[in-house]
Amino acid sequence: MLLDKSLTVIITCHKYERFLAEAIDSVLYQEMMPEIIVVDDLPGRHPTECEKILQRYQYPNIRRIETTFGDPLKARKAGFDACDSEYVCFLDADDKLGEGYIKEAVRLLSSADIIYSDIQFFGNRSNRTNFLDNINPSQIALVNFMHVGCVAKRKVLEVSQAFDHPPLTNYHEDWLVWRKALSAGFSIKKQKGFYYARQHRYNKSKPLKKLSYYQVRGTAGDTIMFCDLNPQSQNEFRQNWPKEQTYWYNPSPRPQNRANLINHIIKNTWTDFIFFYNSNQNYRPNVCKYLLQRMDSQATVGHDTRYNFLDCTILVVPPVRDKMPTEKELKQLQIIYI
Repeated sequence: MLLDKSLTVIITCHKYERFLAEAIDSVLYQEMMPEIIVVDDLPGRHPTECEKILQRYQYPNIRRIETTFGDPLKARKAGFDACDSEYVCFLDADDKLGEGYIKEAVRLLSSADIIYSDIQFFGNRSNRTNFLDNINPSQIALVNFMHVGCVAKRKVLEVSQAFDHPPLTNYHEDWLVWRKALSAGFSIKKQKGFYYARQHRYNKSKPLKKLSYYQVRGTAGDTIMFCDLNPQSQNEFRQNWPKEQTYWYNPSPRPQNRANLINHIIKNTWTDFIFFYNSNQNYRPNVCKYLLQRMDSQATVGHDTRYNFLDCTILVVPPVRDKMPTEKELKQLQIIYI
């Protein structure tokens, strides 16, 4: 079997050395022979446990890089930066790829940019996900159905700058990666293979179950578009959302009809959220964050009822971008009233 340098499997390992050989073997059992990069994150001793494990393999296309991040997102980015293949697949060292996983994904990449799959859990539990075959990519803004092991074209991660996030802790970092990719307009398809996710007492995802939707989603890392519905006002609007994650909607010419204004910004913004406000109102400086913290995976709109509708409203853009709703239709969406 010939080596296939068009795809790299990046295996991130942080204190999961006891599982690493199984992860590597699951790649070597594939019908294709990709490059393998093991990212040895925060190794304890030299030679490291990862080094010792890799010495057992005669596979010519495997290498190790060492990082000191203690952060899975940064470790994955280091692996990504260390390769130049056309396609990439990420794999956590405690997980495995199912039979035929890579071959099927590469086949589908001829008609899509990112390939996702169902997850087969093993170890402490053995259930399986059953994601829809044709999920609307916009739903990724609300619900996490794309795991770390998706196979993607390199350009997806480069163009969307998928690894460039504000520093966050305790969140689904892979969800944020794929959200950014889909926000840039890339397409997805589901494959029939399975990503095998090990369930054990040391899973890093366990503490996430105790966190809020706002925290797990990593919403604090989102960029928000702010839209003033009263552009004639001279009042200054202040919010304590980070400036580097804030954009202001101020087109020229500006649609005068409110429905046209809503549709124009929905169509043209690239952010997941729009915050509609009226600068004639007095807002507390954390009202935007206050709304976001109370939204969940079912809510497309969050509204503070102390104000008129749209005078203090957060809209999740992707699920409604293709519908172009009127103000009346917005009120019929799933709304969290606060």
